[in-house]
Amino acid sequence: MVVATGIAAARTREPITLMVPLIWRTANESEDVTVRDCPIPALAKIGDVPLYALDEHTRLGRQAIWRLACENDEVRACLERFVPATRRRRAAYVAAFYLDAAPVARRLVWEKSNALEAFGIERDLLHAGVAAEGIKPLLEVMRTNLDHLNELRADIFLKSQGLPAAMAGKPRSAR
Repeated sequence: MVVATGIAAARTREPITLMVPLIWRTANESEDVTVRDCPIPALAKIGDVPLYALDEHTRLGRQAIWRLACENDEVRACLERFVPATRRRRAAYVAAFYLDAAPVARRLVWEKSNALEAFGIERDLLHAGVAAEGIKPLLEVMRTNLDHLNELRADIFLKSQGLPAAMAGKPRSAR
């Protein structure tokens, strides 16, 4: 595992990869380790394209997330309340990640896993500029507006393909 972690750290240049052996060790030392099925958002697609793929790492995804942050009254108000103006775009991108990219269907659970996950989410959103008291409200408002985000993603994707947005109707959801 140490060798694999070293390779991953070198290739990705992401410091978080160094945590893998530590987390694995902590989980294995825990007395009560289980695998839990977790709810995940319904998979919204346009054709064969899952809309969660349009995230902060794609031009179309960034457009959709920022449009949600600007056009959705609830999301915009939450960002205005808890995030400095210069950090709102980054905060919206990170919150969108936790909305539909981070959830997994099966999760390793042990004594400290929930606290570790909460710490990671908090750290990411604080680093993105969200005030501590705004983390939970921002995640909730983003979650309640996932359908709106997916409509924006579908609209932007179809326009990028030269197709009218009316072709989409509502994004198709599947599990």
